[in-house]
Amino acid sequence: MMPVKIVIVGSRVHEVGYRLLLSSIAFRLGIQKFEAHNIHIEGKQAILVLAEAPEEKLRKLIDSVKAMKPESAEVDRMDVESYPSDEIQEARDYVMLLQLEQLAKGVSYIARMIETQEKTLKVLNGMLSMLREISGKQDRELEMLKVISGKQGGG
Repeated sequence: MMPVKIVIVGSRVHEVGYRLLLSSIAFRLGIQKFEAHNIHIEGKQAILVLAEAPEEKLRKLIDSVKAMKPESAEVDRMDVESYPSDEIQEARDYVMLLQLEQLAKGVSYIARMIETQEKTLKVLNGMLSMLREISGKQDRELEMLKVISGKQGGG
């Protein structure tokens, strides 16, 4: 088993689903030890990937990472080197933590969406009240016009 470190650097590699994609690739390849972390390198977004598996599986992982990326990701470079460590997380443990992290983000986004929706509904209710008021004024003006036209016609 050979540990490897892959660093993916770009202007947009965070918050695009990269770690989920990488985890999916690792699972499909049967890699038992795997983790991926959002980091920054020289002011740019980066993902640090650590994996340990037989050489053939790691080669397939590296080839897949080179060939695939999330649609909205912007990658400048990918560096691969050996990684002398035996402290890489079990892939299942990592994925469980990643899922919890993604779920926490989702809850936060949903809470902000609900807050925005409530603000939007208040604005829309205000606009609806204004439209009802305008409609009422128009109805009164139409009634006045009918009265005036009736007086002029019967006159």
